[in-house]
This record gives sequence, structure tokens and C-alpha cells, in this order.
Amino acid sequence: MFVARPVAAVFVLTFAGLLVLHARALFDPPYWDGLIGAFPQGLWLARHDFDLVRLLTEERTCPEGGPNVYPFSIYPIAIGALYSAGLEPRQVFLLVHLAMLVCAASAAAAFFALARTATDPRTGARATLVFASAPMFHAMASQMNMDMPLCACTLLSARAMQTGRFGRAAAFAAVALLVLPRGVIVVVANLVLLGAWLFGRARDGDAPNASRRRAWNACGAHVGLLLLFGIELVLASRWSRGPAYVSLFGGFGDLARRVLWIVPDVGWAFVGAVIVAVVVTGLAWRRKARWTELVSASFVLVFLAFFGQYTNTLPRYFLQVHGHVLVLLLAFVARDGRNVRVVRPWLALAAIAQAVNHFGTFYPAVSTGWRVPGYADAKLRSNDGHVLERSMEYRDDLLLDAEIARRLERFDRARTLVVAPWPITHALAFPELGYVDRAWRTSSPSVPITFDPNATPLRDVYDAGARPPRQRVSLEVVWVLVPSVYLPGALALEPSIDVVEEVVERGAHRAFVVRRVGWNAR
Repeated sequence: MFVARPVAAVFVLTFAGLLVLHARALFDPPYWDGLIGAFPQGLWLARHDFDLVRLLTEERTCPEGGPNVYPFSIYPIAIGALYSAGLEPRQVFLLVHLAMLVCAASAAAAFFALARTATDPRTGARATLVFASAPMFHAMASQMNMDMPLCACTLLSARAMQTGRFGRAAAFAAVALLVLPRGVIVVVANLVLLGAWLFGRARDGDAPNASRRRAWNACGAHVGLLLLFGIELVLASRWSRGPAYVSLFGGFGDLARRVLWIVPDVGWAFVGAVIVAVVVTGLAWRRKARWTELVSASFVLVFLAFFGQYTNTLPRYFLQVHGHVLVLLLAFVARDGRNVRVVRPWLALAAIAQAVNHFGTFYPAVSTGWRVPGYADAKLRSNDGHVLERSMEYRDDLLLDAEIARRLERFDRARTLVVAPWPITHALAFPELGYVDRAWRTSSPSVPITFDPNATPLRDVYDAGARPPRQRVSLEVVWVLVPSVYLPGALALEPSIDVVEEVVERGAHRAFVVRRVGWNAR
């Protein structure tokens, strides 16, 4: 009981602190990935009697404009259940946001339990402040996405492995796999650890006490989870027509481009942890590695191996490994009680620096290269969600999307079609997602939303064979243009053909509501 009290205190303090800091976000609608992924899928499930077979075998994937985004995840099912229960969107958002805060507090408590074992309670507490003050940690805690539940399951499973509760570790690994396919990293890392335990690779007296029978049973459970993951892969490859993003050793470039530069503190800490993990592996062969070091080192190396083969790595994915990175670096620097006093002030400074960086102040800005009269390039920062969600800066973009929806209200909804990028099209198409009261007709130069009856392919809006393109529909066509580095060229502002009707601003971010008069002659 006494041992559990500090961990429980970390949970309560983290939850209370996040509740106070993010009270304004508790009713926020979904943002970016949640807005084009889990929430539309949950809404589709609620509207189609949770027909998971049809979702997988008949509906298109997200890159094709369909609702089939996470066919094996329990998270969209839970969202669909809330909608199906008749709750209002704001009620759904509140419940999901609170669940995210619980997951964040659980992750912090599990991290503290790992860190204090690696050093001592005092140093572990300071390390927990570093973990829980990371800008990405707060961004994921205040969004309604799956990365925070995955992070919590990852650290809870690691803590169970650290203490020899192998069955509990398998249970948390199973939940991680049911949240996202990336949960397989937990499964493989646990199997590596079980092998290290069975073959006595930790230094004498450092590994947890457990029966070999329990260890072998846990191995069987994790192998079963691997088989489940294999079945998911087979089914996804059988029915999915979207890109798989898998390439042998092709993901290492993405790791550098999308993390080391976009989120340098997280990225370079990961590089350091990889180097330490290799050293710890060498120590394990000589039975000189600490068990806590092995717990985190195995996860870091399996994480690296996994994403080395995946070519669509996003910065937020590193939340899953960040706790292990910090524990491994801390345990190695302060191993055998050395350098603990030196580490403590650096941990305090890191926590302070991250608190100041809460809104991404120290992160490099991503410039779009757009040229708009009256706006310097510095005023047109990228609105790409995968970049902004590295810190609480993402919320400016979320509120910008909400303001865009409000400004469009001056147009006649019955006679207007809005051409916009994802995920703004989703925000305008489904009132249940919290941005609009009534649905708009939408189109996108990418692909239309296949499960939205009001969505129109752009080829039906304009005759692309004409030069310049000529409008086909009798509706008034309004374009929403937002600075971005990843949008189709048709969604860039062209002063020669566009008349700006509205400039929407939020923080450092801009959006333009325009009429493309150069294309409007019929």
C-alpha cells in the first residue's frame, strides 16, 4: 500500500493538472487525424449498425475518401457507441476528452514507477515532470486521438514486465494492439524481454522473481497476439486498396525528415537512446545489463526496427517511445547510483524549457513558400496537422477551422458548394463532428468523401479539359485555401484568378475564403 501511494499521487496530480491546463479544450471537436479518421468511422458505424464486415470488405479506405480507416481498432467502435446512445456532439467530446486525460495520467504514473526504479523516487519524480511537460504529451492529451491510449498501454505493459507480472503485461499489450496496429511493437518487445528473462540475460539478482511456467505462458499469449496481428495484415491486404506504406528499410529516411528536424528534442533524444540501447544489448550478452535498462532498450530497438520499414512516419508516433527513451537515458547515466546528483538539475531545466515551449516556441517553423500580396512568408506558416500537433500550437489551427465554418455562414448553403482540403471538408460535411449545424456540399481536389451524399468530385464541378477550367455546376463555388506544404497545387492561392472574400486568422495561421473567378465562366 505504501509503495503504491506515490504512484497513485502522480496519477491524481497529473489528471488534476491536465484538467486545469486543458479545461478550455474539453469540448473541442476532433482535429486533423481524428477528424478524417476515428470520428468519421465511428459515425459511419453508428449509422450502419456497426457492420464491421461491410466496413472492411466494401467501404473504401481513408486515402480513397472512405470510412475504412482503423478496421481493427476498438476506439472508433467506442465513439460510434457514444453517438448511437443519442448523446449530443459536445457530450461525446467531453467524455472522450476526459478519457484521454485518464490515459495521460495513467501514462505518467507508469512512467514514474519505471523511472524511480531506474534511479530513486526523487530523481524519478523530476524525470516524470520532464515526461509530462513535453509539448507533444500535452497536445496528445488534449486531442481525441489514439496515441495517448497507446502510450498508456505501452508504459503500463512495460511496468508489468519490469515487476515480473508477465500475464498483466500481456493484457496491456493486447489492449495496445486493439487500440492501434502499432501495439504490435509492445508485443514484440515483451517477447524479447521474456527471452532475456528465461535465458538470464540481466545481471545477477536484478531480474524480477517469477516462475518459469508463468513466463512460458506469457510467451504463448504474446505469440497469440502476434498471430492476431498477422491475421489483421492478411485481411487488410486482401480488402484494402489504399497504400500500405511498407518498404524494406525504406522508413529510416522518414524518421530523420519528420522527427529529427520537426521535433528535434524528441528526435535527438531518440537517437541517443538507440545508441544506449545497442550498448545495453552488448552488456546483456555478458549478463551485466540492469533489468530496467533491458525493459526500455528492447522497446527502443523494436520501435526503430518497426518504423524502419514504414514510410509514413508522423511525429506524434514518437509519443509511444518517448517514455522509454527518457527512462533508458536516465537509467544508463545514473546506473549503479552514479551521477544522480548531476542529473537532477538538468531534469529540472528540461522540464522548465518544455513548459516554456508549450506552444512550440522553440520548434522550427515550417514555411509553405506561398506568395500572397500583403503577407510575408513568415506570416504564412504551414497549417499541416502532423506538424502542429507536436505542441499546443495545433489548437490555433483547430480554432481556425471552426472560424472558417462560422465565416462561411454568410453564403447561401442551399446554393453554395465549398471546395476545400481535407479535413475541412469533413468538418463541413458532418454536423456530428462539431463544426457546423447543417451539412455543406463539398468537393476536394484530392478525392471526395465517398460516404457523404453531398460530396461532389471536382471533375463534376469543373471541366478540366478546358483552358482555363470552366465551371460545370450552376451552384456558387467558394474555395477555402490554407497554407500547407502537402496540399494539391489546385489548393494554392493564385492571385491572378482568385478574389479573396475573407481572410481568417488565428495566432500565426491564416486561411483564405476565395472565389476562383478565373474558372467561373460557364
